[in-house]
Amino acid sequence: MLLALVLLLYSLSFALDLKEAINSAIDNSPSIKGLSAERFVYEGRRLSYRSGLNPSLSLEVGNFGTSKESFSKAPLYNFTYSQPIVYPSILRLAGEIYKFQSTALDYRIETEKNRLASEVYSLFYNALYLKELLKVMEEELALQREIRDFVERSFKLGETTRLELLRAERELELLEGERRITEARYRGVLRELSVMVGKDIDKVEGEFTLPEWKEMNLEDTPLFAYYRLGKESISKQVEVERLLAKPNYSLSLTGEKVGDREYGFRVGLTVGLPIFYKRQGELLELSAQRELLLAEEKSQKQKALAQLNSSKTQYEETKRQVEKIQRELIPQAQKELELAFKSYKLRTITLLELSQTRKSYYDLLRRRLELLLQAHTEYAKCIAYGGSKWCGCY
Repeated sequence: MLLALVLLLYSLSFALDLKEAINSAIDNSPSIKGLSAERFVYEGRRLSYRSGLNPSLSLEVGNFGTSKESFSKAPLYNFTYSQPIVYPSILRLAGEIYKFQSTALDYRIETEKNRLASEVYSLFYNALYLKELLKVMEEELALQREIRDFVERSFKLGETTRLELLRAERELELLEGERRITEARYRGVLRELSVMVGKDIDKVEGEFTLPEWKEMNLEDTPLFAYYRLGKESISKQVEVERLLAKPNYSLSLTGEKVGDREYGFRVGLTVGLPIFYKRQGELLELSAQRELLLAEEKSQKQKALAQLNSSKTQYEETKRQVEKIQRELIPQAQKELELAFKSYKLRTITLLELSQTRKSYYDLLRRRLELLLQAHTEYAKCIAYGGSKWCGCY
């Protein structure tokens, strides 16, 4: 009893459904983990704007070579404390830039998650397709074994020829070879899926059916939210650079030796004049970044619209074909196969005719699975944009 329980738990631990596959792959992704570290880059840039608040202190000591007094009587000759004055709006804008960049990074991470979810979804349904295909092959093998056994009994009774027996055995061997190849493909996809999710997968679990297609607004997707915030961030950076291009000010307090043992103090104001193209290089760079971002956003939007329209058209047509095969063609072919098997037993048709009828029926089952896989492949392409909010699968 204990051994049976252990074996049951062991087998269950290796089964994987779609939601678990996608979430495990996201948790196991090095690229997604690495993107989170980029937030420290934005924090560092925000803090760098505060560096302009750092004061400076200068000291001058002694009158070496000219003083008639000893150094110990008047060691300190001059000291100056200077405090830069930063425009208050620079620090405010720096905080806004960090907020925009940090939120844009969140959307970028979501976009990467959606891309990964699309890959895992496609791979998962490829594995599920092969699993269902193996079931169809096992069913066809069982039927072919039954046909082979019937032909073998008929041959022993002298009711059929050796040629028919050899043909039945050859078809059985061909089907067994196809099943072994498909099983190897299934194991290969499971190993690939295991690498992505970070654990060994023995089988996948799920219904091989088609979900409903939902309309998608690209402006609500993480990718284009990322572009919007990226443009906002650049606009705020331009405002900061324009402020930095203005004259910079600093106040200073100077203490200076004015007598034998007397010191005087004075206050000064220093103004930096922006004469030689101050911050123009940074402004040109930001302008170029904005143009590049706009061009990339436009290109991505064209690509996404084309992909969505193409995938939707193919998905809907494929779904119609699947429904027609399930509703009309498969039931009819199944009846034909049952009739052909009975007719062959009554010797009213040949083995070749039975084989053709069997092949037609199972080709329809295979075709249905291929169309389902094709539809899921198109569906997966759109998950890369809409993510979980669109598909609701993780």
